[in-house]
Amino acid sequence: MPTAEVHDAVGQAVNYLVGLDENRQQIFEEFGIEARRASAIVLIGHPAVQPSVPEREINETLRTFNTHVNRVEVITYKELIDNAGRSLGEPSGT
Repeated sequence: MPTAEVHDAVGQAVNYLVGLDENRQQIFEEFGIEARRASAIVLIGHPAVQPSVPEREINETLRTFNTHVNRVEVITYKELIDNAGRSLGEPSGT
């Protein structure tokens, strides 16, 4: 189960998205940006900081958690770097 800090960060991200939704028209008029489909990523610590918890378990927990929140995704720094590596064509993500 994600920590209280993760839940707090997701709550903060949701509040930002609500603010974007409530001010969507003004944002569009002032900046020409459509905020209707905005989403957020909450970036949390690295699995190496929790050596007593297997990385696979952390990833599964976050995947399950992410299925229950809309427009917000929680990922670890390692997952961010691995995804960037894959986007650059590095098979190992490093």
